[in-house]
Amino acid sequence: MANGIYVATNSGMATGTSAKTLIELTTTSTMRATVLSWWVEFEGTSGTATPITVKIRRGTATITGTNLTVTKYTDKYDAAATTAKHTATAEGTASDTLEVHYVHPQAGMLVQYPLDREIQIPVSSFLRLEVTAAASVNAAAGIVWQE
Repeated sequence: MANGIYVATNSGMATGTSAKTLIELTTTSTMRATVLSWWVEFEGTSGTATPITVKIRRGTATITGTNLTVTKYTDKYDAAATTAKHTATAEGTASDTLEVHYVHPQAGMLVQYPLDREIQIPVSSFLRLEVTAAASVNAAAGIVWQE
């Protein structure tokens, strides 16, 4: 049974110009996860570019994407039960949108939740960091969670 704090992070992901999941977490049938923080940063070059829509969403079906290595914050933790994927090539079915933000393509944002106000990912569920950009730029993103 997993017990600890974990991170999934990736960079150099092209946003494309339609809704795209940069990172998705998938919990197992026996372990839920609590999102402690997440971030996204963009490598845009235009100071007048349209802001990128950034969403945190729940899903009812997984994305088709590349498996992402989950890293333990320290060696004292067990391996994570929750898995991660990045750079969706086919979007799964999304359900609830928990947050919407508009972020300039030359900037980024970090969200760190106050204690007892973190996002809970139930068992056998999906949580996505999704972006929609008017013009494709490269992005770096990450999610930190506890099991």
